[in-house]
Amino acid sequence: MKDSKYIIGLREVKKSIKSVKLVIYSRSLVADDVESLKKTVPAESYIAEFDGTSVELGKAVKKMFPVSVLAFRSIDPKFEQILKGS
Repeated sequence: MKDSKYIIGLREVKKSIKSVKLVIYSRSLVADDVESLKKTVPAESYIAEFDGTSVELGKAVKKMFPVSVLAFRSIDPKFEQILKGS
């Protein structure tokens, strides 16, 4: 994963929410923050819950710290077809 293609952290994701294509949040994110995030994600973007803690999400993206929210600025067209269910 290249650093320029994704954004880490709730605050940073909220700052650049208009330019993201996919948002992934950990199950340890507070419910109020999840609702806030869902309201601000653009309709053409996707949002998904990671079935793990923020520590596990951090490890999944090879970071040595917990990651509560991760957003991608661009996604592979093939992956986008999977998200759409086609």
